[in-house]
Amino acid sequence: MAELQMVTLEELKAQMRVDFDDDDALITLYGQASEEAVRTYCRRSTAELTEENERRGGEGLPYGPRLCVLLLSAHLYRMREPVSSLQHVCVPYTYDYLLKPWVKLCSAEEV
Repeated sequence: MAELQMVTLEELKAQMRVDFDDDDALITLYGQASEEAVRTYCRRSTAELTEENERRGGEGLPYGPRLCVLLLSAHLYRMREPVSSLQHVCVPYTYDYLLKPWVKLCSAEEV
């Protein structure tokens, strides 16, 4: 199983308020899927996100993408089915808001 790159299992469990180990493999899978979604959305690798943040004067991985991994993972953990009998609301506004500044619009090769 691939390692988490943007967040730790402990951070995921804290976001989900999980204090037991039974779901660690599942939580890790949600974290990996969320990291992949963030990288795909931004069109950047984890290293590229870190490099861009440092170029902008920050340190390490930007907070927005890290928070999005936590938010999306917790959402997937709570909502384990594709449909719900509860009110249908869209979570992505926060997700889009936090990630939009990190989206790579084009690469030098595409220009």
